[in-house]
Amino acid sequence: MHMKEISAKPPVRIKQKKYRDAASGLLMALPPVVGFFLFGFIPQLVSLWLGFQELHSFDFSQAKFTGFSNFAAIFSDPAFFKSIGNTFFYMIATVVCIFLGLGIALLLSAKGVKGKKFFRSVFFIPYVCSVVATTVMWYWIFEKDFGILNGILGSLFGEGVRVNWLDEEWPFRTALLVMLIWSGCGYNIILYQSAIAAVDRNLYEAAEIDGANTLQQFAHITWPSINPTTFYMLVMGVIKGLQAFTMHQIWGSQVGGGGPGQSAVTIVYYIYDKAWGSPYRYGMGYASAASWLLAILIGAITVVIFKSKKKESA
Repeated sequence: MHMKEISAKPPVRIKQKKYRDAASGLLMALPPVVGFFLFGFIPQLVSLWLGFQELHSFDFSQAKFTGFSNFAAIFSDPAFFKSIGNTFFYMIATVVCIFLGLGIALLLSAKGVKGKKFFRSVFFIPYVCSVVATTVMWYWIFEKDFGILNGILGSLFGEGVRVNWLDEEWPFRTALLVMLIWSGCGYNIILYQSAIAAVDRNLYEAAEIDGANTLQQFAHITWPSINPTTFYMLVMGVIKGLQAFTMHQIWGSQVGGGGPGQSAVTIVYYIYDKAWGSPYRYGMGYASAASWLLAILIGAITVVIFKSKKKESA
């Protein structure tokens, strides 16, 4: 009995190994946790505090508590609602990229298609290229007098068909949408190809035996199987669209005034302009309040998407 009790206890070396493993695991997890705490959690608390302050510099000692006056000023600013409208408008690119990505992925996944790796790389290159470089490139493509696009249109149909892409509101919006779609499709194509390749081939063979055509196979096998991938793209695309900034800021600053009719001003661009473009008029407190409103908007839309997904699957 005594010998059984001794043998049932784990050896000391096993205990020491467990402690070492736990300690090494904690040490490995510590850097990202400390990084989030220093560069994520603390800045969030500071920005929340700033949202209720009036501050026009980096000297926090000059902050003046103003309550909800920043939030009231934001809701009374038509430019804020203009930026929300612009942001949702450019999210059209998210939907288009999902449909285009699915269509191209289906074509590349079809039997007998040659050069799949080449086309996959070609479509994915815009996604990994420098955002600043590609944005400037597209700016010169759409430039009125020296742009490649107007040069082609002028040579084909005469100089009278040149479009003032960058100085008129709706041509500007159209050009920016084209650039967003071009840069965003590659990622969706890769994800969809992986999802389609993971579908069980036996399901298609069984469907063919039952006489199902290509459209029926897509509707009853492919689409339900890749639906989680589509949901992921939708959620991440909406979040990314609500945080859109770089491309819009570059074109808006090149044209001036945030683009014609402020058509390039997204919510993040609006926050950036209030913090850095007009710091003495608006300042860090105003921009922090606007950033928290954006965070609330992102959270609310994400919750709605997840709830609609649950209702659909129920």
